[in-house]
Amino acid sequence: MANKDKVDGVPFRTAYGQKMRVAIATGDGLTEQNHKDETDINNIVRKYNKTGLIDHLNQFEKQYADMTGYDYQDAMNTVAAANTMFEGLPSAIRNKFDNDPAKFIDFVDDESNADKLVEMGLAKKPEVSAPIGDEGSKEPVEAVKTAETEVKTEG
Repeated sequence: MANKDKVDGVPFRTAYGQKMRVAIATGDGLTEQNHKDETDINNIVRKYNKTGLIDHLNQFEKQYADMTGYDYQDAMNTVAAANTMFEGLPSAIRNKFDNDPAKFIDFVDDESNADKLVEMGLAKKPEVSAPIGDEGSKEPVEAVKTAETEVKTEG
């Protein structure tokens, strides 16, 4: 008679047969235990009963401001656009700023770095126009002198 527990030499299992037990050794685990006391609800309630304050909610100073006209989604879109523009820069330039868009924006906002931006190819050199009264621009000066003499003769 054939063995009913095996089909072609492979163990045959059913819902009613013997169960296979599997043990998993987890070791110490990956959860950080150094915050255990701070996050224990019993300790939080105990502190609240003593002091009347919940410490973990009071970590940041309250700020009140008129934010009319400002939208969270618009702010997030601005940040996303800045990140996209930064990611579009050559890697050599991004590396100069430790691949940090905030450092790059601080650098660009500083007016003393205008020449460096031109050297990097990120800005155009500003065109310098000749001041009034220079050799290259006699016409505007003569027009001003003509207008001054007309006013003097009328008055």
